[in-house]
Amino acid sequence: MEIKKILIFYFLAILILFFVSLPLFHDYLAQRAILIAERENLEHEEIHLNEMMKIKSELVPYSSILKDIERGLPADPALPSLIRHLEELVVNSGLQMTDIGPFSTTELTERPNLRETSIEMKVVSNSYDSLKNFIEELERSIRLINISSATIASEVDEENRIRFSLSLSLKTYSY
Repeated sequence: MEIKKILIFYFLAILILFFVSLPLFHDYLAQRAILIAERENLEHEEIHLNEMMKIKSELVPYSSILKDIERGLPADPALPSLIRHLEELVVNSGLQMTDIGPFSTTELTERPNLRETSIEMKVVSNSYDSLKNFIEELERSIRLINISSATIASEVDEENRIRFSLSLSLKTYSY
């Protein structure tokens, strides 16, 4: 009878142990599945990172070109740098800026990441050729500048010399 009591005790102990450990085993399996999924995620991220590092190393020879593109299509309208750029072009062409502004920046609906900045400006010169040179410099500029409209007029100054004025509507872009 004593052996029977011991066997019943061991059987009950094993039964209790089984019912207590069963939820722990299910938790273990769930955590193991999460760990496997996270390990696969990490492997995908590592592959992606290696691809990005490879692309970065391939772009190193083009860094100066990429910097030029960044200047041509900056991250924001950067109006002070744009005005300075236009003033440099005016001075280098031998012109005098008489008016600049107003400015407006709008989001382009056909390209959601691109913004368009519109600028009005007026320059004057004693030489028609310098006006042409200025327009050519605008076209060659590293910064993307479109001439929407241009009006050239002639005026006579106080000393009876002919002066040419150029009124421009410009558009430049940023992302």
